[in-house]
Amino acid sequence: MVSRYYRTKNTMWVCISKKKCNKQKTFIIKKFKPVYEGFLECRCFKRRKYMKHDIKHLLIFTITIICIFILNLSCKTQAIAKSSKKNEIQQILKDNPEIIFEILEKNRMQLLEITNQAARERVKIEQEKQIKSELKNPKKPEIGPNRPILGNPDAPITIVEYSDFLCSYCAIAARTIKNLRELYPDKVRIIFKHKPANTNSLIVALYFEAIAKQNPAKAWEFADKVFAQQDEIENEGSIINIALSVGVNKDQITQIIEKKDLFKIIEKDKKEASKFGIKATPVFLVNGIKLTGAVSLELFDHVISLIEKKTVK
Repeated sequence: MVSRYYRTKNTMWVCISKKKCNKQKTFIIKKFKPVYEGFLECRCFKRRKYMKHDIKHLLIFTITIICIFILNLSCKTQAIAKSSKKNEIQQILKDNPEIIFEILEKNRMQLLEITNQAARERVKIEQEKQIKSELKNPKKPEIGPNRPILGNPDAPITIVEYSDFLCSYCAIAARTIKNLRELYPDKVRIIFKHKPANTNSLIVALYFEAIAKQNPAKAWEFADKVFAQQDEIENEGSIINIALSVGVNKDQITQIIEKKDLFKIIEKDKKEASKFGIKATPVFLVNGIKLTGAVSLELFDHVISLIEKKTVK
């Protein structure tokens, strides 16, 4: 098998043996310059003319090398041109900063959308970190035995809501809670705690707790109507009318409110909210995991799934 060869002009000397061959016609060459470094000197060669396929292979090899060289040169040229163009643009913008402001002015909506998207992503990342942290160390709100509960009293998921009956975001959250209860009819229970922002909000909270003392179901009905009619509530008279619409006795409710016990409940709720760093409404504690604002149904579902996975483990 041919392993090495030496060429001069149109003649190829082919090594066929490391020993002197007597059976074949050979040409003994005592001195030659090897093509490859480390080429072992061999004294038995067979002479033959270049074949067509040798020339063909050599031509293909040469063309391939040339193509690779040209391609490499082209890439380097493009990189240099790109770098040069980039530097040129940077210099133009540096010398003419008004160009940037003009572009921003013409694309305000796109810029605003990009900024908002980035802000949403950041909030989502921070929220996920908080959820995972509180999943390990949940908050523990006090739940008294006499607090009205919406849903299955023995449900595994407890949602404590710190809310204001006249807060518009709380009204949005109330609709989400309704959808959540439809999604998990036996799995979720709701406990309402108060953080009223003004006098009318405080009066509504007092009526809610007073009605709950008589009939918890009517108290939740009252809450739904208040959220639905927020814009119509101007004073205590408006609140009393809503209370009467759910079928309660006005005199009995008034007597309960006058005992002042309900004020203590609301003050206790406000102190607990401050303890948990709650400054605005609504805020939810889902098995102790804090969610702020008019939380989406998807986020509630996500948190409940995490809680269930932790429980299974």
